[in-house]
Amino acid sequence: MKRSLASSNNDENVADENKFKKAKMMMATDAMLNCPGGVFVAPNDEIYIADNLNHRVRKILKDGTIVTIAGIGEEEGEGFSGDGGPATSAQFNHPCDVFVSSTNEVYISDFGNYRIRKILRNGNIVTIAGTGEEGYSGDGGPAINAQISAVNNIFVSQNDEVYFSDFRNHRIRKILRNGTIVTIAGTGEQGFSGDGGPAINAKLNTPCGVFVSNNDEVYIVDYKSHRIRKMLQDGTIITIAGTGEQGFGGDGGPATSAQLSHPCGVFVSSTNEVYITDSYNYRIRKILRNGNITTIAGTGVKGYSGDGGLAINAQISYVENIFVSQNDEVYIADTNNHRIRKILKDGTIETIAGNGEKGFGGDSPFDFSSHPHIGNDYTIIPKIQLKKHSRDELFGLNLIGFIPLIEKLSPQFSTKAMLNCPGGVFVAPNDEVYMADCQNHRVRKILKDGTIVTIAGTGEEGFSGDGDPATSAQLSHPCSVFVSSTNEVFFADSGNYRIRKILRNGNIVTIAGTGEKGYSGDGRPAINAQISYVQNIFVSQNDEIYFSDFGNHRIRKILRNGTIVTIAGTGEKGFSGDGGPATSAQLDSPCGVFVSNNDEVYIVDYNNHRIRKILRNGIINTIAGTGEEGFSGDGGPAINAQVNHPCGVFVSSTNEVYIMNSGNYRIRKILRNANITTIAGTGVKGYSGDGGLAINAQISYVDNIFVSRNDEVYIADTENHRIRKILRNGTIKTIAGNGEEGFGGDSPFDFSSHPHIGNDYTIIPKIQLKKHSRDELFGLELIGFIPLIEKLSPQFCKIILKNEKLLKSMNSQQIRLKD
Repeated sequence: MKRSLASSNNDENVADENKFKKAKMMMATDAMLNCPGGVFVAPNDEIYIADNLNHRVRKILKDGTIVTIAGIGEEEGEGFSGDGGPATSAQFNHPCDVFVSSTNEVYISDFGNYRIRKILRNGNIVTIAGTGEEGYSGDGGPAINAQISAVNNIFVSQNDEVYFSDFRNHRIRKILRNGTIVTIAGTGEQGFSGDGGPAINAKLNTPCGVFVSNNDEVYIVDYKSHRIRKMLQDGTIITIAGTGEQGFGGDGGPATSAQLSHPCGVFVSSTNEVYITDSYNYRIRKILRNGNITTIAGTGVKGYSGDGGLAINAQISYVENIFVSQNDEVYIADTNNHRIRKILKDGTIETIAGNGEKGFGGDSPFDFSSHPHIGNDYTIIPKIQLKKHSRDELFGLNLIGFIPLIEKLSPQFSTKAMLNCPGGVFVAPNDEVYMADCQNHRVRKILKDGTIVTIAGTGEEGFSGDGDPATSAQLSHPCSVFVSSTNEVFFADSGNYRIRKILRNGNIVTIAGTGEKGYSGDGRPAINAQISYVQNIFVSQNDEIYFSDFGNHRIRKILRNGTIVTIAGTGEKGFSGDGGPATSAQLDSPCGVFVSNNDEVYIVDYNNHRIRKILRNGIINTIAGTGEEGFSGDGGPAINAQVNHPCGVFVSSTNEVYIMNSGNYRIRKILRNANITTIAGTGVKGYSGDGGLAINAQISYVDNIFVSRNDEVYIADTENHRIRKILRNGTIKTIAGNGEEGFGGDSPFDFSSHPHIGNDYTIIPKIQLKKHSRDELFGLELIGFIPLIEKLSPQFCKIILKNEKLLKSMNSQQIRLKD
């Protein structure tokens, strides 16, 4: 196949230009909305909209274009589905409000589904509150199991607690960081009472809005009481605006003497002025710092007029929600006018989204729900199968001259890849995830963009390759992987009875084991020692290598000078020795090892159903497990709990000890007070629960565990052929593997062939990279390239493609693509 403008005729040029013009962007002001209910302005000036009757959440990008970030939105789209998958494939039912947290997670009130949902940073959606059945229950327990009613407004505080107005339950409720739900205001009885007393004992009447100020005071819109109320830091509730009599009056005087009519939204600015949507008065009002109230927008007559003039003279409709930006510009969801409008600092009003026509339209063709590689730096939609040159054919355009951005366009992301009983997982400081893909006889890595590559192993079982590139070497059932502080990758080549290392130049060497199963060599070089099947390895801060010599019933260590020694176990299978020297103790098939920052060594004593620890003085003792196989003890001392064939151990930076209780199909944790609890798994072997709480998920036999610096827990869910992650909020998700046993999904751009791609430290000195080396990958004859769509979207279509002279000039810098 060849594509060259030099060989095209004029008619083809015109046809191509027409195609380009058809793909140009539509601005948000030309788009259609349908009763938008919520608006939020992120710190980067992107504007999020709850497009209520379109059953979508949308976003206005900084260039003024609009995209959908959640909801399928078709007529049949109203409903509930999609948890655990991409938010753009999920169904919603009248989303009413949206809030973006400081961690860029997007919270949504899924009003008609009686749920609160969240878009994670990877673009997937989960439910965080509500069962889907309208009602009131669950206070004191997990929010995910609680019944809530229609939620009109949500707010995420600085400490990541989620406040919401439980509209028909006449309460304000809060989701704590651990996922527990509580009521903070309202008895549940509709009415008005309680000012001057505890908010929990007060009556509310269909509360509609909630806002938490920087000093932790909670502002409540008491909709049918026609009041704005405030919960002080001590829990007392007071009224700050409204007499309770529906009407309009009071501008210029105290807000507490003013009449309001069904206020709906509230926002407290950085200067402590309180903005109110006085919805049935068709006005936006403000409580000044002296307590007086004034109108800033709306004439009181419902309608649409006034853009470009003063907001005080403009007509607005029923306004549900309000947001005040850092620079004191006021954004309103002008619901029944189907617009998002903005009041500038000089008091002028303008429309920023919506053409006033009720409906859905105007999304940018470059929205990342369809093309995740464009205009978005973290969302990965695993359903997309990108071809080698897929972007050359976007929208059916004959794109003549841009270089594929291969780093971001590897054809399969890690969740689409196939794994085969992954046995080990390690998260590097740069957030790349290493795994031992045991029965594929490979070591693989998930890059930060979500693609997966092989870094060691050809996939053919065997032993070969020492001294050569690791990707050309044969491995046999690699079982564990560890990346040192110097970026060398250590792994247990278990079926070869060796420990091997990938050097920084990509070559592989053996550091322990002769390849013959057995026990010998203590006190001599590890390279000459016999070892058995190695289940787990750990490299300490001082570069000593600890490993569980499974079949020899020992824990051994390779010193920095290469000498091997035994540090625990006599070699005789059994249990004994607690309280004495670890080298005199019996172990039974030790499976995991971890060295803490204070040089204490944690051991998983697999067939003894215990976790043991070697103190710095060499003494061993048990810290979890009675020795009796089973499951019991959650909430009590770990030493009195039953565990069942534990397999891995990890000690977090907070000195909590994580255990793979593999035979019980659970992940458990020993708290700092020595009590034990379960954090993942129901105890029933299987696969389920992605997108929900890990405690409710099914897992299989888990071989290995890793806890990242930010306390996210990674597990090798071995027999499910997946790597899964437990987020800090307790949610579990799959980050690698589609659950199908096998091998597939590697990016063709692995750095074993192209070290300049997707890897920020590997240096192959033999390769001399030219300035535009990537231009010549796949044998492409690149003479020039058009500026990258990612960097120019949507101005690429809006500006460049409308300039015929510029377009022709760019096309004269041609590209020839060869199959």
